[in-house]
Amino acid sequence: ILRFHGYAVVFCAVFSMSIGLVIWFETLKTRSNMAALWAQQTPHVQSLLQQKFQCCGYMSATSPPFVLDNTCTNSLVAASLQGCVTPFSNFANNFLDLVFTAAFGVAALDFLLVLSVACLFKERKERERFKFIDAKSDIPI
Repeated sequence: ILRFHGYAVVFCAVFSMSIGLVIWFETLKTRSNMAALWAQQTPHVQSLLQQKFQCCGYMSATSPPFVLDNTCTNSLVAASLQGCVTPFSNFANNFLDLVFTAAFGVAALDFLLVLSVACLFKERKERERFKFIDAKSDIPI
């Protein structure tokens, strides 16, 4: 059972590490990924995002066009505000940083658990060896 547990922990560590690496690589493309997400949203959702991040449009107020709302009341106000690309991608990056850091943390804990299993396995094997030696020499335990 201990050997199976060790292999299962190694599998979990590799799985956690690969999830963390995939998420980390995706954070390198956050701005382009968020642009596609922004374009898919309805004007109502874009308006809510503009209000949350105090910005207008995705890249700028002109490209793609911004949604008229309480934050972006007209073109003049929209031109004075930044595009939502920076605050929107920073928000996503902060969240994804927590996720992949947690995945790497789980992998680190798995590594420590593998070391513990290896130490326990070695200790049990050593005790079994000495028990066999003592049984051979007829020394009572």
